[in-house]
Amino acid sequence: QNEEKVIVFTISEGEDEKSASALALKYRDVYQVDRALRETKGFWRNLLSVIHVNTPDISLNMLTNGWLMYQTICCRLWGRSAFYQSGGAYGFRDQLQDAMAASYVYPELAKKQIILHSSHQFLEGDVQHWWHPISG
Repeated sequence: QNEEKVIVFTISEGEDEKSASALALKYRDVYQVDRALRETKGFWRNLLSVIHVNTPDISLNMLTNGWLMYQTICCRLWGRSAFYQSGGAYGFRDQLQDAMAASYVYPELAKKQIILHSSHQFLEGDVQHWWHPISG
């Protein structure tokens, strides 16, 4: 007997149990999963196509035309992580440097980082060098 089944595996995060349950319920519908996947792919395609370089080196093209910016945004800015630093803290200098790199393709994100980091600068000009988000 030939039978086809669609199995969807998701990993999500919610602000609280109620929002996590709402996400689980929403993505029980395969149509919603397909739609979210298309939207996500479109988001990244649009974002990462802003800057394009063409060199004789295919590997360099792959790195510069998507991978490095994707890693900067996902790993450094959103995940607050790196190979050498995986504590999840906001780092004042490092994240502002990452935001500068992202400013060409995602200026809203860069602006948000600048505002966030400005709230950790003191009147005298010195800064809180790293911090964790307040959780509750």
